[in-house]
Amino acid sequence: MKNTNLIYLVTGAAGHLGSTLCTLLHERGERIRALVLEGENTAFLACTGAEIFTGNVLDKASMRAFFEIPAGYGAVVLHCAGIVDIGGAENPAVEKVNVEGTRNVMEMCRAANAEKVVYVCSVHAMPDLRKGRVKREIAGFYPDKVDGAYARSKAKAADMVLGMAREGLPAVAVFPSGIIGPYCGKGNHLVQLVKNYMNGKLPACVHGGYDFVDVRDVAEGILLAAERGKTGESYILSGGYYEIPEMLAAPFRRGWQRWRRRSPNSLQKSAGESPSLPPIRCAFCTKTGATRTIKRRQNSDTARANCTKRSKIPQDGSSNRAK
Repeated sequence: MKNTNLIYLVTGAAGHLGSTLCTLLHERGERIRALVLEGENTAFLACTGAEIFTGNVLDKASMRAFFEIPAGYGAVVLHCAGIVDIGGAENPAVEKVNVEGTRNVMEMCRAANAEKVVYVCSVHAMPDLRKGRVKREIAGFYPDKVDGAYARSKAKAADMVLGMAREGLPAVAVFPSGIIGPYCGKGNHLVQLVKNYMNGKLPACVHGGYDFVDVRDVAEGILLAAERGKTGESYILSGGYYEIPEMLAAPFRRGWQRWRRRSPNSLQKSAGESPSLPPIRCAFCTKTGATRTIKRRQNSDTARANCTKRSKIPQDGSSNRAK
């Protein structure tokens, strides 16, 4: 990026990742603009010093003021806005917001001569691999090779953004895995899962696991992509694989009351003995719907809590690899 006087434009700023990005930018003393939908709660964003703009990615006119950059400043656009839908059913809003909305934002970035654009995609845009294989960055994205409306919309958007990058838009794409962690942004299904468990509202969970990454690490990875990423490249932002019962148990390593008081949404590494954990029933995907109770380890020394692993882009700009 050439201009040292930068304004960071964050779309989807009221969400979990967007609000975390604004927090990190505020800590770094950057000038921030936050785009939110009409009616969204902006109390937390106001604490970050962000200039708050109301607009909708489906309406270019509503974003015009957001993209008007003062003379002498350059713009770095961090596009986080989107709909996450983990259901299998088709949802027309997912396609409209994640594809058409992203196209609108990218066209506004081009018109505003943005210094750098980071599109926040998802690892769901990449085809699933056989068990035991590691996902790595890929050159092409094919909606017909992924499952579900959400994954297809993200694959289409990634292909579009990187295609515009080949035509001159200074854009990169990042692909986070399962985001979890603190701060009060809304719309994170994984954080809600943990909160439901902590409050005794989750009687069972799905058997298996997933690659989880701390939202603060994703925010840092996005800023590193903006600073060092090469136009047209993509970067996976991952943390590590955890079994679902293990992930749910992680907050208890702090002790319930301490965890609730200090970090109500956070899965943080901690030390010391854990309190007694309530049993959680792990549902198997079988025709009988059979379940079994997971007996979890009580000693934190024998349980992983590696949720602070950093996902950074090397200084030479080369791609990260999913671990």
